[in-house]
Amino acid sequence: MQSYSHLLRQSLATDFAKLPPLTFPDEITLQSLWFNGQIGREFTTTDNHSVHIRQFGFWNRSAGPTSFSASVEIDGHLHSGPLEIDTHACVWETHGHATNPSFNEVILHVVFADTAHTSFTRAEDHRSIPKVVIPTSTYMMRSSSPATQPQQPT
Repeated sequence: MQSYSHLLRQSLATDFAKLPPLTFPDEITLQSLWFNGQIGREFTTTDNHSVHIRQFGFWNRSAGPTSFSASVEIDGHLHSGPLEIDTHACVWETHGHATNPSFNEVILHVVFADTAHTSFTRAEDHRSIPKVVIPTSTYMMRSSSPATQPQQPT
């Protein structure tokens, strides 16, 4: 019988093999840039809604969404709650966020690289969660750490 971690690595390897050969800073550096406001406050979702970040939230250093108590305006409507920051859009699915109750209240999914295949950002109740893809030029210019190949999630 194979261990869960072996099966997970095998599954993730398939998804990450499809990712474009993009190099960028590690996830902690990207989150740092986000929470310091260095990436900006004005974005557009993948389905063309305007997003204004009023409060980046508080960095969660344990299990669950990346940030708590964020405040975001989407097309002028204020939303408050946690947000998730991932390196790639497909990580939402590969990490099982869609079936994890800890992610049910997420108000925004921020990613730094989209994937070629369609990935859905949905809560456990199938509510669609707005997704923002940060343009590469925005964070590559601001990062002072060396660019590296994204690590496969563990």
